Amino acid sequence: MIRYNLHPAAAASWLVHVAFATPDDLYRHLRMGQGFYLPARAVPSEAGARVILEIGVAGAAHATLLHGQVRAWDGAGIWLDLPCAGAAARFRPEATRRRHRRFGSDLFVEVSHGGGQPWMCRAIDLSPDGLRLSASALELGVTNDEIRVTLLAPDRELATARARIAWASGRSAGLELIGESPGLTPVLASLEARWAAVEPVVHDASCPCAVPVKPFTSPERPAERRSPAASASPTGGCSATTPSG
Repeated sequence: MIRYNLHPAAAASWLVHVAFATPDDLYRHLRMGQGFYLPARAVPSEAGARVILEIGVAGAAHATLLHGQVRAWDGAGIWLDLPCAGAAARFRPEATRRRHRRFGSDLFVEVSHGGGQPWMCRAIDLSPDGLRLSASALELGVTNDEIRVTLLAPDRELATARARIAWASGRSAGLELIGESPGLTPVLASLEARWAAVEPVVHDASCPCAVPVKPFTSPERPAERRSPAASASPTGGCSATTPSG
């Protein structure tokens, strides 16, 4: 059993909100390279620092939330590794139909399922209706199973709630809260206050992704010497060649 007087003491993630004017701006930004580019002022450049990235697009009711970490600083900006960046690439404003905003979280959660021993994972986002856990279906259970979750917030009382497994995939699972969960109210308020203090990074024309990328072309090869016989051939000695590398 977990000793409730001891809370996990992991460093909090850096919160970042990036605002895009259009979906096309977001798609172009995602094609810059391997990872997600941020201006240097957005987060510290220390490699490995955890980041929760909220991507907002004008016209969309709710933002996309991604978890990652700082990979490197290139002298002008910071590159993030985002294992689930494909979710942002599939973004569609009309598909954001959630009733409430989700708040990115890095809280630890104790999960109790049936009569088994409780275990811990992270709540990667939280809303008044439910939460998303960083846990696989094999660990959690099957859809519609009822479980008990306890959020372990270092500066607050334990918040316990009943929940139903709404869906589960390879890396995460969504839970729908059952009944009233008054203990979650201060946790949600704390998360909302953290996100409200985040200064948005507004994507504009100064971003390097606005510079058109030149299409790749193979370097020209030096003209090959041809034999007199080849030069005299009726076809002019032309043949299909396959560029190397």
